[in-house]
Amino acid sequence: MAHDSFDQRYFRMVPTASVGSIIWGDVLITSEETLRFSVDGSQTFVKYDGSEPESVALIPDVGPVLNHEEMGEILQSQEWSPDDVD
Repeated sequence: MAHDSFDQRYFRMVPTASVGSIIWGDVLITSEETLRFSVDGSQTFVKYDGSEPESVALIPDVGPVLNHEEMGEILQSQEWSPDDVD
């Protein structure tokens, strides 16, 4: 089986109200300006490679750990992608 470059990449959902708890140097997102938000604006996410940074686990109301495939499915849902134009 080929090595997938995302094998060790993980994601956790973060309530928008908790964005101030993110330590940018601990995650693969550089700033609040580069975050992607859910359609309703209530959620965002952080991503990291390998072991989870302690700072991520301490974010209030952080969601469960997700792998690349799981996160891709979420981002394709109606909650994260505006309605497609046919």
